[in-house]
Amino acid sequence: MLFRENGALTAALFYLGVMGYEIVQHRHDVLWHDGYFTQSPALGQWWWLAQQMLFVAFALQYWRQVRSPLSAFYPRMLKGEYGAILIMLGGGMVVLALPMMIVKAPILNTLALETISLPMAVGSNLGMPKTLRPRIRWLRSALTLLIFLLFLFPKMQDRILSAPWFVALGLIIAGVILTLIELHYAPFPTPATNQTRLPGTDAKAGLLRAHFLSPMLGRVLRVVFWQPPWLRHMPVPQAFNMTAPMTLVLLTISMSIGFMIVATAIVAATHQRWPQWHDALAGLEPVPQFICMLSAMSLSQWLVARRNWPFLFTLGPFGHRSVFARRLYRTHFLQAIQTAVIASVLACGIAIGRGALPPSRAPAATLAVICAIMGASYVPSLTVFAARAARPGLTQMLSTVSATMGVQLAAEIFLGPDHVPSWAWLTAAALVPFCIVIAMFAPTALARADWPIEPPAL
Repeated sequence: MLFRENGALTAALFYLGVMGYEIVQHRHDVLWHDGYFTQSPALGQWWWLAQQMLFVAFALQYWRQVRSPLSAFYPRMLKGEYGAILIMLGGGMVVLALPMMIVKAPILNTLALETISLPMAVGSNLGMPKTLRPRIRWLRSALTLLIFLLFLFPKMQDRILSAPWFVALGLIIAGVILTLIELHYAPFPTPATNQTRLPGTDAKAGLLRAHFLSPMLGRVLRVVFWQPPWLRHMPVPQAFNMTAPMTLVLLTISMSIGFMIVATAIVAATHQRWPQWHDALAGLEPVPQFICMLSAMSLSQWLVARRNWPFLFTLGPFGHRSVFARRLYRTHFLQAIQTAVIASVLACGIAIGRGALPPSRAPAATLAVICAIMGASYVPSLTVFAARAARPGLTQMLSTVSATMGVQLAAEIFLGPDHVPSWAWLTAAALVPFCIVIAMFAPTALARADWPIEPPAL
């Protein structure tokens, strides 16, 4: 039952295998330097991804069981599932702590890192039909994404692994409490959540909003949500909705500022002093990689979420699956090139401002990062060429790996102060024909793939 339609578990097993290889490679390394723990970048990233996917896989099975339409009639089953998920998560924490103990990481700090990821991974909007899911909590979703990407960088993990014991203990207590709250499930709504509004309340609220929304605000919103004419070809899947350039710029800047603030707080807590300006500069160091990685991760979601494809294909002016597939890849290319250019320019600007990137190398570095983001956006399309590989879990795994490893490595190489090796430039150049080949042949393969024509049940 755990393996049934559980792509997160497949990804977790893959990440665990790669993490095991990294553990073997670094088991004899000396990672403590002057009281500060410094792990291998590859080890930290694969370990973080492995624990995230393993916890998500357990939570996915839990929510599928307890949110079943018949589960409310079996309260003992709900209690049993609640106890089972706690045992599975506890066992997973122990298993994932063992590799870090091999490289002599402090056990209390390792558990603190794991409990940071627990509340994020066990969200209640996993795995069920949309009609059975709770409403999306946008603030929680934004914080979850921010913290996940923040600790994907091993330098941030090292700060927690080097923190004093009382900081680690506080993180463990907070993480466990938040996890227990997140996993709590009541099959019937409470009276507080089922209250009816007074007649006319919504109408009055609408009038108040209309009164305070000035024409100036309307013009600002039109600028923020403006889309280029070549990206307005509807119908396309909902994953292509975020194509407004100004929205992308503002969202990227906002998340980068939040990333820097959290990183600054972690640095200050690690050194047990008030935040200072050089702490903010240290928190700004991984932001260019963060911008490029985040942009690349969002470009392949349309290939994973296929629920609305049958509606669009049946009701749209396509006539044939190949026409629909070509429209998807055309829109993907336009969105990807726009996102890659915006992300690369912002990342290069920050790298130049920090003094990490020489201005003379900026144009070539920007083009190379654009190639890396475009290449990462087309890597998940490799699954459409094999019928057995066209699984959402495998597609999502390729998207995550290409963004977190490939794009992040490219940003670190091209936007860093060190000399860029020749093989890096050649690899970036080779991604151009790779994208062209995928864009030429993937639509035909996608049209032949076995995705349902009939709309699925909600």
